Amino acid sequence: MTDETTAPLAATGVDDAAHLLSLAARLHTARGDALAWRAALAACRDYLDCDDVLALPTDHPALQPDELEALAGRVSHCAGHGIGACGRGRGDPVKRRRCAALATHLHEAAIGTRAVLRGTLFEHLQPTWIIDHDGHVHEANAAAKALTRAGEHLTLVAGCLAPVVPGGVLLLRRALAAADGETRLSWQGRRGDEETLLIRPLAEVGCFAASLLCRPPGAADVVPRLVERFGLTARQGELAALLVLGHTLADAARVMGISRHTANEHLAHLRRRAGAADRKALLVLLRRAAHR
Repeated sequence: MTDETTAPLAATGVDDAAHLLSLAARLHTARGDALAWRAALAACRDYLDCDDVLALPTDHPALQPDELEALAGRVSHCAGHGIGACGRGRGDPVKRRRCAALATHLHEAAIGTRAVLRGTLFEHLQPTWIIDHDGHVHEANAAAKALTRAGEHLTLVAGCLAPVVPGGVLLLRRALAAADGETRLSWQGRRGDEETLLIRPLAEVGCFAASLLCRPPGAADVVPRLVERFGLTARQGELAALLVLGHTLADAARVMGISRHTANEHLAHLRRRAGAADRKALLVLLRRAAHR
């Protein structure tokens, strides 16, 4: 004969377990997604009937790593000391265990979100490779991958990063072997310019971050773009490049060895070719063309 009082309890237990598994899955999939965490925690707040610690403000929709860590600490404190929502009602020992489990998810979420942020920043850095002590590349951002494909400054030799000079692999390995802190490896590039690789040890993973230091553009880099874009003479292009690089008209005239009158004539021609109403508008157009 079935005890009628146990059937509802068994059904409730199954439903409760299913709900907990659903919440756990939701928390797990939200790791690394700062926006998803607010909705996941709202579901936990409703389930745990917590109007204290989990009553999150609405002005910041995305929870960042430090906020998640701080929230994990507050949840752990409530669960450990039986305060707030964890100290109310006959089922508070169960609630406290569930909140302690939630704190673990929060700690993992902070780690995942921080990793996502670092990954996003990595893609916005200058060309950067993560390499081991032998120069083997373990990771590279998009700018670095494009650069090694072009093979103009650095290239890959059997998976190893190497400056584009004779013995480039050995040159880099010697620098890595001698690096006990931030180190700069310089060499003469194909165009005769000095190239520099900034090497920084990543002690926590036993690797190095190697970043190509991109020198600021000089007039020689900018002139051809402006000449082509606006149909200028070489001298007009030189004046335009100097203005783009921050020189005043008087400075540009002095650098070019021309009179202020000639510089003004070049400037007037530049404005006509660019269709600019004034010098300020001209500079905007020149800078836009120079950096394309």
